[in-house]
Amino acid sequence: MRKYESSAIGEIKRGFESAFSAALDDGRSLTREEIFSFLETETFVSLWHALALEIREEFFEGGDDVCLQIAPTPRIFLPNQHGTSFHTDYLYGHGLRSKTVWVPLHGVSQHNSFAFLKPGREEAFAEPHLFAEYTAELEGRLLKDSENVDVGDRECVVFSSTEIHGSPINSSGVTRYSFDFRMSHSRDKTSNKNLNQYYLLN
Repeated sequence: MRKYESSAIGEIKRGFESAFSAALDDGRSLTREEIFSFLETETFVSLWHALALEIREEFFEGGDDVCLQIAPTPRIFLPNQHGTSFHTDYLYGHGLRSKTVWVPLHGVSQHNSFAFLKPGREEAFAEPHLFAEYTAELEGRLLKDSENVDVGDRECVVFSSTEIHGSPINSSGVTRYSFDFRMSHSRDKTSNKNLNQYYLLN
């Protein structure tokens, strides 16, 4: 897992907070439909593609076949809500050459972020347990061996498909808004996704 800073992220966050200032000031939770409408605007798409190009240059070697998920995925993480169980993206079909980019939009803190298993602890938590034998006791042990992500104002998080991560309970009392997307090599034979449907970055 690496953090990456970009001015595009700052512009995206300012655009998001401007578009939804009334709702955010009133404490009203936004709907996925509202966030999707923001993610479809021309300004957002331009900034998102600019960020993806930066990520390609920084994180991918031989970037002539790097492809981008056709649309980002919005995330709404309500107070006292459990986000996602610990997992790897590879377990969900994303290839070994895939990377996930997570971008905070509003309300993100260490108390409602997400957690990565500490380096060197992977062998203690075999993938079959994460997929088929997941329990509250297992999650508790994972949390003890994990660290929450803390990001700056213009930072995102980039990580590989094999890194174990998850979202514990949102204990912040604040709704977290974020989006994420995946990038890969179009010829990644370990992927179960239809990479022909991804956008080839030029």
